[in-house]
Amino acid sequence: MKSKITSALVLIMGIFLIYIPNMPYTVQMGDTGELVRSAFLLEVIHPPGYPLFIWLIHAVTSFLPFGSVFWRAALATSIISVITCAILFLCLRSKPWLGFAIALTLASSRIFWKFSILPDVFALHGLFVALILFLYLDARALKHQIYIPFIFLIGLSHHLTLIFLAPIIIHIGLKNIKSKMQWLLIAIGLILMMAMYASLMLLHPSNLDSWGNLDSLNAVVLHFLRHDYGTFKLVGTNESGSMWLILTHLAMQTLKSFWVLLIVGFIAFFHRASKHKNFTFNEHIFTFSIGLYVFVFFYLSNIELIGFKIETVERFFIFFHVLLCFWIMLQVLKCEFSKTLKQIVFVVIVSGSAFNILNFYKENDFSKNTIIEDYSINLLNQSTPDKSVILLTMTDTKYGALKYAQTILNVHPEVFIIHPRLLFFEWFLTKAVHNGLIANTEKIIETKNIVIEDDIIGPNLQKFNFLTNLDFQNAEKYKIGILPLGRMLEQGSGINLMSGALPTLLFHSDIKLIKSPENEYDVFREIWTEYAHFNYLKALAILESKQLDFAKAEFLKALDTASWYTPAQQKICEIEAMQNKNISACNQKLEAIQSKYFRYF
Repeated sequence: MKSKITSALVLIMGIFLIYIPNMPYTVQMGDTGELVRSAFLLEVIHPPGYPLFIWLIHAVTSFLPFGSVFWRAALATSIISVITCAILFLCLRSKPWLGFAIALTLASSRIFWKFSILPDVFALHGLFVALILFLYLDARALKHQIYIPFIFLIGLSHHLTLIFLAPIIIHIGLKNIKSKMQWLLIAIGLILMMAMYASLMLLHPSNLDSWGNLDSLNAVVLHFLRHDYGTFKLVGTNESGSMWLILTHLAMQTLKSFWVLLIVGFIAFFHRASKHKNFTFNEHIFTFSIGLYVFVFFYLSNIELIGFKIETVERFFIFFHVLLCFWIMLQVLKCEFSKTLKQIVFVVIVSGSAFNILNFYKENDFSKNTIIEDYSINLLNQSTPDKSVILLTMTDTKYGALKYAQTILNVHPEVFIIHPRLLFFEWFLTKAVHNGLIANTEKIIETKNIVIEDDIIGPNLQKFNFLTNLDFQNAEKYKIGILPLGRMLEQGSGINLMSGALPTLLFHSDIKLIKSPENEYDVFREIWTEYAHFNYLKALAILESKQLDFAKAEFLKALDTASWYTPAQQKICEIEAMQNKNISACNQKLEAIQSKYFRYF
């Protein structure tokens, strides 16, 4: 008993020592900006709404008396993930130090760690998975299995992919079909789940930043079914991802963090099989659930593995990794180990965890990373004070971070931010018109087609200037002001560089904080790339006037900002060719940059 308590305490304290120093103080990538802001302000999140997450994070961010709003939310998800790891440990409490080693491997794995300290919905989802699997697989929890359907229903008020544990739920439901207590718990669970989703109607649904218009139970049901995205789609677009590419990426990311654990798990599995040890019916159902998730969910995932979408997909690997750790736990639990072998296995698995910590610590250190906050503030500061501004931006990271900067940090709350893809949703278009946008809603809704320049920018140029980080180039329809960050579209025509009278760009973070592999997509490098555009475009303008050395100096500034900015290096080589210089070294540098870095252009 003493060793169990000691190992549990060491595990919990060890994970906190890994997580807390790395937690972010301000807005980060993905959905985190939207999730934290919406939870704090009690507004509706994108489908299916995650009501349990909303209320939990709202309570933490509203009543915790220290730390920033974002840090408080990150603390909540970190604690949830520590509890998940502790539950995994409990399954191996008969071999506590092995349980410690396996749970530490999960905690230190790249993606689980990342989304434990980033306040996203996947940490809480992992907790529900762990609770269900603990009650289902632990032989000493048999009398508590009637609670599994109840936990499952509460879990559905958070994340719908829990449905892939349905084989387990059906098995338990049939096994205890005569239990009145189980049916009572199911009834209570259903009521609580429906109440959770109904509570979305209380979250200021009429606000522009509340997703949808949840003013009726029917609207809530459609939101729950992810109607805006397509119920059986991962993203609400017509793209079609490759299941095999996703599974290949899943395999690579799994090997990256769990290769030691996989070796131990499969050795234990084949040892059991060679000894003709019986695999329980529960194990078969559990294994079937893993296969169901891997092959059905990722088959339905209509998303391409490019750019920021890689991270979108990776978040869904956490479910599989939690399932995998429980499966390996089962194999280790059912194997007989001598004292010496147990010590060897413990050292091997802990060595794998140590490798994870050394390998992913810097990549998952968000404690000083304000790159996205800096970018949001700098972009909002480019707005003109003399006229109302609409800011057009793409990607969840940028849109969510800009809205976070406006509402939580109170930076230019008057700027009207629009994600162009939201205009395809009738509810957003209607709300936007109520907030002053001029648009032919009937035409857009009827044709399901939007030409941003003709349908949005043109009709609104008299009323608004358009600030954007998108690449609008039609200088005959509007005047394009090239800003130190982004560009301003206003009435008139032509292109001009606008650098003098605008606020200086502020940086509280450093590009050196980015520690992810240079040849892989990284959202922070993508953000920094936008800072290099101004110098690049300025250099192109200088180049037209044949001032080669001045143009080259500006191209070099673009490379100083973003060393992977290959267009700038290409232009430098062209200038050196025009100056009749030996460009072999320049071309070699260009090739080196192209081979070293992911391309963000």
